[in-house]
Amino acid sequence: TGSAMETDDGLELQFATNVLGSFVLMRELLPAFSRGARVVLVASQLANGLKLDDLQSHTLQPYHPIAVYSASKQAVRMLAAEAPKHGFSDAGVVVSACHPGVVTSELLQALGIATGPDRAEMAAQTPLKLALGAPPPESGTYHVDKKPHPCKFATDVGAREELWRRCDELANKCIRESEVKA
Repeated sequence: TGSAMETDDGLELQFATNVLGSFVLMRELLPAFSRGARVVLVASQLANGLKLDDLQSHTLQPYHPIAVYSASKQAVRMLAAEAPKHGFSDAGVVVSACHPGVVTSELLQALGIATGPDRAEMAAQTPLKLALGAPPPESGTYHVDKKPHPCKFATDVGAREELWRRCDELANKCIRESEVKA
C-alpha cells in the first residue's frame, strides 16, 4: 500500500493520468480529426473494481495503488466502448483500447511489481497495429495480443454512459477552474 497522490487540481493522480487526461484529449481533438483517424487508448488486462460513485477512489482505505490502477484501466476500457456513441463514429474516427503487455518500468515498480515478462518491442505491437494496421479495428473494441478480445465492461451500456457523463462533467469543471486561474 501507499498514499494517494493528487494533481495540482486535486484529482487522484492515476485517475487523472489514465482516464481523464486521455478522455479530455480525445474529446477536445475530435473536431480536428479527419475521417479515418484512430484513437488508441492504453488499457490493461488488470482492470476491475471501478465504482462510478467514487471514480477517484477517495473511499479506498487504505490507499492501494494496484486497486486504483485496476479501476482506472476498467474506466479506460469502458470509455473506448462508449466513445462511438459520442460523435466519434459520426466523424469516422475509430476508438479502440488495448492491453499492450507487462513491461518492466518505473510505473510497474511503483505498483509493487518488480519486473514484467514482456519486452517493450513486443508490448508496442498491439497499439501499433491498432493505430496503423489495415484494416482498422472496429470502433469500441478492446484488443490483447493484436486481436480483438471480449471485454466484460463493454456490455454494461448504462455504466458506460454514466462513466462518460461523469468524466464529461469533471473535465468541464477542471477546464472552467483552470480558465478562472489563468
